[in-house]
Amino acid sequence: MINYYSGFFISFILHLGLIFSFSNYFSIDFLSYEKDITSIPAYVIYEKEQVKTKSPKRVKELNLVEANKLKIVEDNKEISSILERLDLKRDLINPTTETETKNTDLEKVMYFSSVIRDQIMSNWREPKSSKVGLKTEFIISLVPTGEVIDVSLTKSSGDKAFDQSALLAINKVNRFYDLEMPRKLFDENFRKFTVVFSPKE
Repeated sequence: MINYYSGFFISFILHLGLIFSFSNYFSIDFLSYEKDITSIPAYVIYEKEQVKTKSPKRVKELNLVEANKLKIVEDNKEISSILERLDLKRDLINPTTETETKNTDLEKVMYFSSVIRDQIMSNWREPKSSKVGLKTEFIISLVPTGEVIDVSLTKSSGDKAFDQSALLAINKVNRFYDLEMPRKLFDENFRKFTVVFSPKE
């Protein structure tokens, strides 16, 4: 006779175990299971910064560059010093002062005044009635080109023929030539100026 009881018993035990496991009869909390975990030591490794050293050849090149820079600076200073000495010598040779500038302007005024006088006198016909002591004055207005734009009698000699002869001489000129001068000199001295007629012995 086949023994069915042993097989039945084993099957019964297995099924009973499964039933208990699903019903959590023994209150086994697998999630709260704790295990002593030993911490693993960690080490921080610091890498030492490598100092880059310049090769002897590179150091020599840098020193040469710095030396050239210093030489250029010294050369520039020497050139500046030479230029300053040249300017000083030029000033010593040709000193220009304010007084000399004024003297130069005065010489120019005298020169252009003589040019104007000569052109007027070349047209003046002295009347028979003129005599020493007569004096007449006119104000003449010019433009930079030398053209006469206005003539006015400011002081009569008392001799009408003498005054008219002087006015006629100025009007004959119409334009003065050879008056090329700086504009400032013209504005200050020749834009409007006085001409005096006075006979000599």
